[in-house]
Amino acid sequence: MRRAGGFTLTELIMVIVILGIIASISVRFIQFSTQGALDTANRQRLAMAAGIISEQMSRELRSALPGSVRTGEGGQCVEFFPIWAGSSYIDGEDSLNLNEVLSSFRALPFSRATDEAEYVFVYPYAEASFPADLYSDGALTRTGLASTNALGAGEVEVSLSEPHTFRAHSPRRRVFLAKGPVTYCQGENAESRFLFRYRDYGRNGSATRETDGTREVAAMPLVPGSLDFTFLPPTQQRNGVVTFEFDLRSEDSDESLAVSQEVQIRNVP
Repeated sequence: MRRAGGFTLTELIMVIVILGIIASISVRFIQFSTQGALDTANRQRLAMAAGIISEQMSRELRSALPGSVRTGEGGQCVEFFPIWAGSSYIDGEDSLNLNEVLSSFRALPFSRATDEAEYVFVYPYAEASFPADLYSDGALTRTGLASTNALGAGEVEVSLSEPHTFRAHSPRRRVFLAKGPVTYCQGENAESRFLFRYRDYGRNGSATRETDGTREVAAMPLVPGSLDFTFLPPTQQRNGVVTFEFDLRSEDSDESLAVSQEVQIRNVP
């Protein structure tokens, strides 16, 4: 008699076990592939954020007034005067004469509109102690800007907010217009993930986190306590160098990225 076709219980169990193994391997493979894609995306976001943060700070630091950079709060803050516009003053009558009380002087046209500039600087390195003296009320190389007015023959008149006496010429006859100082600091305690930018706070005795003025979030998420600024002052042979280091940590994983950047501050007295 012909036996009926079919599977035995043992064969069915073996097939189920094999299918279960294949399904488990497939699920794990898909899981690992998906996690790998997510990890790659997280790393790319960290790298992109690091590049944006570094470029933003580097671009503004490169425009810092020579001699105005200083660090504070154990290296977690950096402060400087951003240059708004630059030009060269003119020698001769009604120009910038040393050791005379001046209300104005003549210069070549500036590199941009000067409406938002607040200060006039001539040869910041002439201060007895820089950068500290640049921020003090008795600074010799800094005074307030009232206005700039076009004259004939491609010249402008720089009017000062109050009479001022300059004590030293710039070697290149450079004059800088600047806005108020700017400070970058890492936050503290619950705000330690943030990098803050402070402005419109006036002038202080040292680079520190400000309670007055305007505070803006410049970047996140930083590893708490990871930001460190160092400044190597310029010499006659080289430019000043600001180095900043920080760590970024992904909010979606435990991965972090260490960043180190050097920025040259052009020594243009």
